[in-house]
Amino acid sequence: MRNLKHMLWAALLMVSAAVSAQTNPVEGFIITNEGDTIHGTLDYLASRKNSEECHFQKEGESEFTVYKPGEIKGYRFLSDGVYYVTKTFTIDENPTTFFAEYLLKGGINLYRYNQNGYELFFFENENGDLASISSNDVYGRPGESNHMNKALGPTFIIFQKSQKAKDALVKSNLTAHELTKITRDYDMEYCQEGGDCVQFQYDAAKTKRSKTHIMATLGAEMLQCSEHDQTKWAVSPTVGVGLYTTFPRMNKHLALEAQVTFSYFTYSYGKLDYKDIVMYRKVDIDDHKAKWSVISVPIMLNYLFKEGNVLTPYVAVGINNTFAFSKESLKYYDGRYCAFLRPSIGLGVNIPVGDHTFRIGAAFSSKCLVKSNSCSEGVEQNCIAKLTAGYIF
Repeated sequence: MRNLKHMLWAALLMVSAAVSAQTNPVEGFIITNEGDTIHGTLDYLASRKNSEECHFQKEGESEFTVYKPGEIKGYRFLSDGVYYVTKTFTIDENPTTFFAEYLLKGGINLYRYNQNGYELFFFENENGDLASISSNDVYGRPGESNHMNKALGPTFIIFQKSQKAKDALVKSNLTAHELTKITRDYDMEYCQEGGDCVQFQYDAAKTKRSKTHIMATLGAEMLQCSEHDQTKWAVSPTVGVGLYTTFPRMNKHLALEAQVTFSYFTYSYGKLDYKDIVMYRKVDIDDHKAKWSVISVPIMLNYLFKEGNVLTPYVAVGINNTFAFSKESLKYYDGRYCAFLRPSIGLGVNIPVGDHTFRIGAAFSSKCLVKSNSCSEGVEQNCIAKLTAGYIF
């Protein structure tokens, strides 16, 4: 088992190295300072990193070129419409140039910037007047209406024509979705002279940092169980349901799965010589059978290799929490409940089926790292091997 632990550490290091080295290529284009549009491939970085630099590979070229804010007017991803433009806004009383995420273009433009774990939103009207608000300002609101009015004061000037918009700002949680809706509604009502003033609007559903899907699995599971120096393997059908989360804004090669699976095992040990701890005598038990209901909660980090048209291979590392309940075990001791924590590794392939995914995978969990005190002495459940087919909705 020591070798398995070394394998797990090696796998974790390999995944970490691969993640740091991988790009997240997405079709898109850049807009030069001369106004030219050049199509190619963009590296989809994390939100904060996207504000600091643009990694662009022109069609026909093999290397990415890194652009800083001001070196180009902006860039846009074609997959979900996320759009960044070079802007200079005042942050903490200092003029700062960065790639601002363009949420809405109209009579009032709305931009977003991620800073130190919270979001800054900038409003710009047709006259060039500016106002900003931070998602962090919402935390001072309970019982402090003056705090919110003060924080939103400059923004109220931008929305001065509509009391409805001002009231909506005060009631909002200052999220991108809410502020985009408030600004769009204001634009549609008060910016009609130039026609349809809403020229650009991002799709909030497509720009989520993570996407969670329901996953269901069916397969076969092998579990090794030991009772008083007798070790047996048993096989059981297994069913599971869980959540499968991807991170398109961070790295499309990563996914996190968390499941709850159920299996039922029966072991036949033959004859056992067992010392009765109550009567202090030896007891001969013929044809002893142990029956265990096993609930497992594996939590696995997946690394998805380069996507193809048919198959996407993956490897996984994580932990497997196992809870075993004995329906029938040795008569002379309480072996009805055990809990184990094990390291786990896995591999498999994902197969696209329309908008969903079919997957085939195998996983192995080693000898437990932690065992509950409720598990009687002499009872061990050492290794789990599993082969499953699943569907990600």
